[in-house]
Amino acid sequence: PAISQVKSFKNKLVARGIPATTRISKGDDISAACGQLKSLHLR
Repeated sequence: PAISQVKSFKNKLVARGIPATTRISKGDDISAACGQLKSLHLR
């Protein structure tokens, strides 16, 4: 989903007293996310 949709959903949860955290992946854009470097090496 788009980040705007994620933020909207999170805000709805928080407004109802439900704790919510948004996790953001890092390294995807350079193929450095978990496991990606290994899979590139094995190819």
